[in-house]
Amino acid sequence: MNIFFHLKKVDSHHSDDDRYETILITPCLNERTVFPEVMRDTCIKLIQHEQEQEQGQVQGQRSNTDTHKDSHKKKAKNEHWAKVQVIEKAVSVDKLMKWIENKQIIEIFATDSVNVTTKIQKISCKNRGHIYEQSIQQETPWLSQQLRNHILDMQHGVIEHPWSVVAVV
Repeated sequence: MNIFFHLKKVDSHHSDDDRYETILITPCLNERTVFPEVMRDTCIKLIQHEQEQEQGQVQGQRSNTDTHKDSHKKKAKNEHWAKVQVIEKAVSVDKLMKWIENKQIIEIFATDSVNVTTKIQKISCKNRGHIYEQSIQQETPWLSQQLRNHILDMQHGVIEHPWSVVAVV
């Protein structure tokens, strides 16, 4: 199981790049605390793929999904993912506390191969007690839910995607 922190972008944060509205941070694989599982990699690569597609469309290029032959399938539209900056870096409890204090956290979620994504609603620390509780209600689906739905739709052949190939047996 791996953890992701979806944060509001702050002016003094990691990037001066105006393309991004939010930041998705997950610990690096070299931290020895992260298992290099498939769903972690899939979530990161899906967002990066959407960014590449968005950049290609801005430059007037057609994406592979636009030329796919299975026109009965719906095309996935996740333009907002192009506005999420993915960063792999160490995350300490002190850093998490700072994000909580600054009200930067949009959502915290975990990935695994069984559940795809799971929203984390509470975090407690041994010496600090209860430090985080997700209480914000949103009208739009959380990023974790959007990723989960997208991955499941790819697996079931509901949406077109260059990574998903439906085999008829």
